[in-house]
Amino acid sequence: MNNIRIFRKYIGYKLFSKHKTGHGIHSPFVFDLISKVFQDKNEYAEYSIVERLKARLLNEERKIKITFFGAGSKYNRKNFRKLNSIARTSSIEEKYGRLLFRLVKYFKPNNILELGTSVGVSASYMAFANKESAIHTIEGCKNILEIAKTNFRVLALDNIITYNNSFDSILGEILEKTKSVDFVFIDGDHKKNAILNYFNKIKEYINNNSIIVIDDIRWSKEMEEAWKIIKNDDKVTVTIDLFFMGIAFFRSESSKQNFLINF
Repeated sequence: MNNIRIFRKYIGYKLFSKHKTGHGIHSPFVFDLISKVFQDKNEYAEYSIVERLKARLLNEERKIKITFFGAGSKYNRKNFRKLNSIARTSSIEEKYGRLLFRLVKYFKPNNILELGTSVGVSASYMAFANKESAIHTIEGCKNILEIAKTNFRVLALDNIITYNNSFDSILGEILEKTKSVDFVFIDGDHKKNAILNYFNKIKEYINNNSIIVIDDIRWSKEMEEAWKIIKNDDKVTVTIDLFFMGIAFFRSESSKQNFLINF
């Protein structure tokens, strides 16, 4: 990630993005989403449960052997890292984890797919948001996934199904099993071709109310290019760009619109 490039783009984002309250947005769907979800200031009890878990992980100094399949890591494919380093660099930030929680709470998706479990923080936010959702989450590193599975047991989250595979090797099987996906969170690969490959596979199993959330859309020029292609896809009608995170909707009743929102 080029920090200087990101900083310059972030300044432009702050200058030209739509107001965080939704002021000036004429789409009723997006206005409601911003006012009822993005601007929801409730301090849900589940927030503190997940965030206490992450705080504990950030104090864990034991080392585990890791294997990476995707891009975006500056580490070797096999290495030993401290658990607190993994939790700090690979777990979703509180601001965006809380947004995932509110999105799932608001839309109540039945089938959720996550590409990139890491230590389980983002999956925990989503699992708490709707206990009726079935969350299918994929993690390539067995040792990291074992940490996540322990965390899910500690939090008594029994609506999470885990898979220890590369995304490519298991994604098709999961999609065939679920038949339709309502909510997707992609946060485990930062290569343009890989992201587009996952998106193209997943979009064959979406429905009118499906949502795809992609993290780190400004990670690199490749990720920005992938996000631009996704925005222009024929099946995508509405997108919301939060600078670091992109959200795509497939609502046939909505006209093609792309929103840059101050978040």
